Amino acid sequence: MTTTINSTAPAALAKILTPAVSAGRAAGATRGVLVSPGPQDGLVSGRATDLETEIEIVTEGGIDSETLIGADGFGPADFMGPARPTFTASDCFIGMSYRDLRDIATRVAVAADDTNSRYALQGVHIDADETGGGTVDAVATDGRRLHWAHINHATVTGGIRCVLPLAALVTFDRVLRAAAREVYGLSGNRLESALWAGQVTVTVVGLTAIVRWGGPEHLPLLHVTATARIVEGRFPAWREVLAGATGGTPSVAACVNLPGDSARGLRECVKLQNAAEKAGRTAHKEKHRGVRSCLVPVYHHPRGITVTEAGATARGCDWGSDTVRSPATTILDPGFLAAGITSISRGGSSVALHAIDGQKAVTLTAAAGDERDGAAVTVVIMPIAK
Repeated sequence: MTTTINSTAPAALAKILTPAVSAGRAAGATRGVLVSPGPQDGLVSGRATDLETEIEIVTEGGIDSETLIGADGFGPADFMGPARPTFTASDCFIGMSYRDLRDIATRVAVAADDTNSRYALQGVHIDADETGGGTVDAVATDGRRLHWAHINHATVTGGIRCVLPLAALVTFDRVLRAAAREVYGLSGNRLESALWAGQVTVTVVGLTAIVRWGGPEHLPLLHVTATARIVEGRFPAWREVLAGATGGTPSVAACVNLPGDSARGLRECVKLQNAAEKAGRTAHKEKHRGVRSCLVPVYHHPRGITVTEAGATARGCDWGSDTVRSPATTILDPGFLAAGITSISRGGSSVALHAIDGQKAVTLTAAAGDERDGAAVTVVIMPIAK
């Protein structure tokens, strides 16, 4: 593959790196993208930062001198990002596939809360262990739900336990995919195949984490790196949360299987509810903001939701229904439930909903016999108070 970004390199890199720049006028020079000559002839480098995370692309192209694009009134000398540490042989290291990174960025990070005053909840907790062939646990929570991915067969050197900012995972993934599309003209299955053939590494040096993707043989000149400050603060005891949500004996039934396309109907319910509230036609109490579900009996909603006594009926939203009362009746935020089903289900696979009783957390896992390749994802959702 010989496609390059030749004479349009500065503008092309600025477009690719737009998601990584700081927002707002106060951001100063970090509102722009710094484009400079690469580490060797024939390469060009583009860098963008939000001060906590810097993302750099090195690829084919040519430029004679540094230029800062998109930050009027500032020059290359004003650009500042996180300090780049020096690597040593004793640094903690994780090697994983791009699929694993993609799972963390799209199936786990959705539960993080980047506006929470508790900084540790603004990122994804990474817990890597070199024993047992190398395992990585990635966890995110906003205090009301928790998404956990367990990855086997990673390459782990030393133990890593830290919280990575969302930009080092989610924005990194967006920029990487945009770079592959723009630089090499890839899309669809060709894009996925090329990215999956590359290798992702995560290195922790002191309080700094470096996430890298290196291209395979047919994409030799595309490298994307994120340098990020580790998020400070103590992450919640997530293993205890999982143990509490999965222990005990269900009071009515062990689980109900939800089809993978249930999320579509749930999102429609959220849109209808929000529209009704915005129009002032309905004032919902807190307990009616969720999908009310009792584990038995199960019926199939015409929009694809498989729950019992759903808060959504047909095309409307009947949020006030109290016709079913059961020890196992629970009220769940439909947005959280939709995100959980999407994070677990792939290709329409079923999702198992487990409940101990109506007051405790609900757990979502892949239905037995319907698991897919890649990270095993578990979702825990706290019910809305009745």
